[in-house]
Amino acid sequence: MGKFLEKITAYNIFTNLLPSILFCYLAEQMLKVVIVANDL
Repeated sequence: MGKFLEKITAYNIFTNLLPSILFCYLAEQMLKVVIVANDL
């Protein structure tokens, strides 16, 4: 896990994680499609 966190850069966060989070949120709010399950 430590090596994984070392490889994540600010560029990766802004280009991959934030748009993905935004997409999941908007899909759930606007289309009522649940992409991320609450119970694993």
